[in-house]
Amino acid sequence: MSASVECIRDIGTAWKVIETAFSVTPTTGLRKDSNTTASATQSTLTTSMELQSALELLINHGVGHIIEEWFLEELRVHLQCRVAPVFTAHFNKELPPDTSVASYMCEVIQELYDSLAPYVLKLKQLEDLVNLYQIPTADNTDYSAVKNSTPTAKVSLLERAQTLFKAVLLPRYQLPERLYALVKRFYSAAMQVHHAIDDAVDKENDEEAGEGIRCLGCSSDADDCSCSNLTLAFRQINQQLYVYQRSAVTV
Repeated sequence: MSASVECIRDIGTAWKVIETAFSVTPTTGLRKDSNTTASATQSTLTTSMELQSALELLINHGVGHIIEEWFLEELRVHLQCRVAPVFTAHFNKELPPDTSVASYMCEVIQELYDSLAPYVLKLKQLEDLVNLYQIPTADNTDYSAVKNSTPTAKVSLLERAQTLFKAVLLPRYQLPERLYALVKRFYSAAMQVHHAIDDAVDKENDEEAGEGIRCLGCSSDADDCSCSNLTLAFRQINQQLYVYQRSAVTV
């Protein structure tokens, strides 16, 4: 074992290792950096003897359960202070001129996805370590049995984080009305395209009918059909939201 690992003999030093491993420094351009650093970060975490030593020390001192709680609190603060205000601000203004609902929603959700990507990476890494090292959590520590409480199914870290995403980003009764309106417009248009594809008429008959034919899906002129763009936007948005909600509507 290296000298750097041997020096981890107190809780303060061990906690510094945890903070270094799992803290996420808010930055701009997350989309550019997150993909290039993901594999390197994962490798560093899973092979670090220093991290293993820190985890074991915290567990042996009976404070391993606070790791999840600390991380979720860090995530909550990040969501409330940095992510939620930017996200909701998009729906406190009118749709920019010459901008389709589909392209606007894609841009907003992409921004949300990129801002949360570093935390999702850390979430997965931390949950892997919780399972690997059997790190105690708030609902399975020994002293919970002292309370004679009825055992309940353990809620995973990812599930707790997903609940946090919804609670902070989509608080009930506090969402801008334009959010509802834009979401309704987008999904209504996507569903119309979906049903039109299922009930599509023969394109050759459409072409023979002459000018002025409108697409049954997007209601645009046949020569300016945007059905493919709507379908792609629909799938992209739902795939990105699925990462945080484990629920998505698919075409």
